[in-house]
Amino acid sequence: MSRKLQDSTWDNQAFNLTSKQSDQSLAEFDLSMWSMLKMLSEQDNEFWIEEFKFSKASVQALVDSQLKDLELLSSGEILSFTVKNDEKEIIKILGEPCGPDIIYKKILGPNKPMAHQYWNLAKRFAERADNEEENLYDVSLQFGLNLDVLKALKNCTDNQIFCLAETIDTKFGIRFDESLIHRILKSHFDPKNNIHVLIMLKFQQTISSSIGLNTGREMVYSNNNLLTLKQFSDSDNNNRLSKHSLVRTLLARYLLISGSAVNIVQIETGYTQKNIYRLRSIIQADGIKIKNNRSKSQMSAISIITNINKSIQASLVMVLYYFHSQSYENIPIDQNLNLIPLLRAYRSFHQIMNVTQFFDSDKGLVKKSPPIDFSECWTLARELRSNEACILKSTQFNCFYFSSQNQKVSTDCPFESPLNEITNVGNSKKVNITYLKDEFGDYDVPNLLADDEILRIGPYNNSHIRFIPD
Repeated sequence: MSRKLQDSTWDNQAFNLTSKQSDQSLAEFDLSMWSMLKMLSEQDNEFWIEEFKFSKASVQALVDSQLKDLELLSSGEILSFTVKNDEKEIIKILGEPCGPDIIYKKILGPNKPMAHQYWNLAKRFAERADNEEENLYDVSLQFGLNLDVLKALKNCTDNQIFCLAETIDTKFGIRFDESLIHRILKSHFDPKNNIHVLIMLKFQQTISSSIGLNTGREMVYSNNNLLTLKQFSDSDNNNRLSKHSLVRTLLARYLLISGSAVNIVQIETGYTQKNIYRLRSIIQADGIKIKNNRSKSQMSAISIITNINKSIQASLVMVLYYFHSQSYENIPIDQNLNLIPLLRAYRSFHQIMNVTQFFDSDKGLVKKSPPIDFSECWTLARELRSNEACILKSTQFNCFYFSSQNQKVSTDCPFESPLNEITNVGNSKKVNITYLKDEFGDYDVPNLLADDEILRIGPYNNSHIRFIPD
């Protein structure tokens, strides 16, 4: 193994897969937005109740909050806010030339500084997507903007960004249920409100709101994005990776360094166990520490989802997997295990877990619940493909969640038990998921039914869910 290959960006990405920290620019902007809302709510409560559709309880909670309280609402992983303007209007303005007086207007300064800062930040993230580990799908998740808008932002000039911010009345909205504002900010007054579970629910709702964001849009891939291994894939229906030895070796190294079990590396690359163990020895000789992960070929959700906290974690990472898989692949996740979207989902999951103090209780003692590892995520994705698990949507909590027939805990939404005084059974509705096919018969994008219904990825028996017959 050459030194050049050993020092590759893939190795660095795999080694840092679970340690990447949140983006400071996003965190600062998110906190600035919440601080602005607090200040304006103090000046005119009724306006912000009308503008953001906030309840009086949420506005009052903002008025009473301190800076440290607002930090609970902000994050550097996924923005709490997105814009509600018509995307066609945004793209139209970005495609028009600016007037000759634009320089004079810029010297005077922006009239709408928050909008100007938001669009500049989104443009900067879109521009760097080709040069770093992120791509436009990551930015789409972070900002809640679809690909068409991001591509327009990426190709426009700074003057056009200024015109956009000044021309339209940028309408901001939060990406999760506004009832969480009051519950999070007042959590220290009410012991029934578990702050850590509430913050996880905030992320779950935010990610769920992005499902379907890029449906029907042309796929884009970054040539410099080393995680986009699809560019090396075969053209067969299974969309497997090329048998090219260098690609397989790089992928095997990536999976081993990121902590994958040997049998997973064997399935995904086609290497024999002997070759995998030899490659592991080479990596260790290079000075890279590899987690000694036992084979998990017989593992299932019964040994992974053993408590409500694990159920919440599984739901978070699998909904991220569904978002990335929907953006990257044309094959549904109930028909194929999409490795690259799973790796990207796992990285996003750990970014959230790195800044979220998530605990579980065992006999009165509070201890930290270790995050689900990649081999466990792969196992859960395999259950989705095998129709032993499915992704549902809770109408009560307005978010998607993962549920397996093998898990030890309730198959209901995992947020019901820790956040409800009385567990309500039967909040989920049935729905079928169908896939639109192109003229060649290839699977394209999911055709979802009503937004307040369940998104079913696989059929299985459940005590309170009845599925529509296929």
